[in-house]
Amino acid sequence: MSLVHTAPDQIFALVRPFGSNVLQIHAWPETSLVDVVVALRRQGLEARPTGIDANGQPNALLTFSEHDYSENDLARFVDALNSAGVAAYGYTLVHDHEFIDVDLFRRLGSVPPPHADAPIFMNVLQLDDIDERGSIFAFGDAHKLSLLAERAAAHVDSVDPVEGMKGVDSVHLSFGYDFLVRTGALVDALNEAGIEVHLRVTRAVQ
Repeated sequence: MSLVHTAPDQIFALVRPFGSNVLQIHAWPETSLVDVVVALRRQGLEARPTGIDANGQPNALLTFSEHDYSENDLARFVDALNSAGVAAYGYTLVHDHEFIDVDLFRRLGSVPPPHADAPIFMNVLQLDDIDERGSIFAFGDAHKLSLLAERAAAHVDSVDPVEGMKGVDSVHLSFGYDFLVRTGALVDALNEAGIEVHLRVTRAVQ
């Protein structure tokens, strides 16, 4: 008996630089990476799977260029995904540290319309094991990010939203203690509010 893959009604993707000439793509639902590859091929673009999750499946896609990706290149890539029916959120780093001592992210490319099923993509960065400090960078639908910024105050030590032309672009959250426990409580609170979370944990223990 063969299993037939059925694409979900709507696929969401997060697109960010992963080096000067590489873009990294995460998908939601997480099982829809193959659908993102198909969408890219319809636009004449290629991507290869990378990383392995707990089930032995790829957890991201990478796409390479012979030349460095400019902001315009990234924007066109995001536009192509959106044109192919994938709700793609593209981002680039903001390096202005005049008012805050962390890297923040702003949008590039076309912005998908609001969608009830849009997830929040979270990049969770554990900074140390002893004090259990950490940060979260959150991306996705502007309305969902606005709700995150409102609800996160009860669970984190600081909330730094990046405002864009169409609402909240991204949100940075910082934790000074009990990072993993408090992150879990925040995700539970979001799920209870009907907001799905795509969680990716990175350890940067010093």
